[in-house]
Amino acid sequence: MRLIFASCLAVAALSAAAPSFAQTVEELTVTGRPKNLPETASYRVSYGDIDLATPDGVKELDRRVRVAAKYVCSQLNSGLDVDTCMTNAIRDARRKEDQAKKTQPHPFKPGPGWMPPPGEK
Repeated sequence: MRLIFASCLAVAALSAAAPSFAQTVEELTVTGRPKNLPETASYRVSYGDIDLATPDGVKELDRRVRVAAKYVCSQLNSGLDVDTCMTNAIRDARRKEDQAKKTQPHPFKPGPGWMPPPGEK
């Protein structure tokens, strides 16, 4: 009987602690697509270190998306119009940005920083 009770207590303690172990990935993926071609390139943009409830945070996420869009579109070697690719990649990422703003936990607690694409800042 004591063993069962002790086991129940252990399960209850672990269940209560589970939320502290939960981790959300705060990133979105920017994808470049050539028109009418199956080839794509993508780059993950982390926003865990910026507060999307502030104008500066939103501005920084926009900057990161533009940097990632430029990078992925320049990686596609298909004679693609890089400007058109970037416009489409940024437009698609904006939808994800809106969702990120709604779901970022408040109060904001900074997470890991962003790793920009090679050669970018």
